[in-house]
Amino acid sequence: MNQHSDTLRIQCIRKIIQGVIKMLPVHLRLAEIFHINMAGPLTLEEAKELQYCLRENAKYCWDCLMIDNQSRLASVTHDHEWQLELQRKLEVLRLTGRIPKI
Repeated sequence: MNQHSDTLRIQCIRKIIQGVIKMLPVHLRLAEIFHINMAGPLTLEEAKELQYCLRENAKYCWDCLMIDNQSRLASVTHDHEWQLELQRKLEVLRLTGRIPKI
């Protein structure tokens, strides 16, 4: 990476840490690897990291969909307590990438 992209990366990481941008670090790294790949082929280490990021992203998407489906079920059954619990879980998932044990 060049100095300009390093500076932009640092600025973005600071904003993520400050909570200005709500993004998981794995998604930022996925975007970085995409841009590295645009400039040329990935190294073996970058390709491994890409696979890791894709796996984490797939798990994140699956977990979000699972909670959303459960939330719809809670809504249909008028289980407001469960729905609130699921909303809290989804919020934590979006911030941390992991479903909390509530």
